[in-house]
Amino acid sequence: MWTGSTLPILTFYSLFVSQSEMETRFDDLSEKSSHRRQRLLDSNKLFNFFREADEVESWIAEKESIANSDDYGRDLEHVETLLKKFEDFTRDLVTSGERIASLTTQAQTLLDEGHSDGDVSCQVLACDLHCLSVCLSVYLSVGHWRFDNLNRSDLP
Repeated sequence: MWTGSTLPILTFYSLFVSQSEMETRFDDLSEKSSHRRQRLLDSNKLFNFFREADEVESWIAEKESIANSDDYGRDLEHVETLLKKFEDFTRDLVTSGERIASLTTQAQTLLDEGHSDGDVSCQVLACDLHCLSVCLSVYLSVGHWRFDNLNRSDLP
């Protein structure tokens, strides 16, 4: 049987233990929440990176047909149209070269930060971006060559 003086002490002790357990659980939850938030931010960076890289790859595939075209025009007007398209093409290539350089830097940053997800994917994509960069410079060279050939086209 509890006496009147020990009951408040036990109640106080019980409350103290409960509060201590709740504070410990809250601290644990806060730590997990912070860790989860960081992982979500990392994933957001990674998926934004992948999206941008996919866009650049799609753009290059789109422009590949222009670089590989053997059409030198049928008449003066057609040649002038092709020259204008090629001027736009080379300007776009330079801009996309900057995008690829930016993506390569982002890939390296993700790797340097020890990104929690997709380390191997970032490394592979960084390698792919390097290859795209090389392809882009080849297309730029082909573009200049094609532009020169269009300028030298013999028209009837």
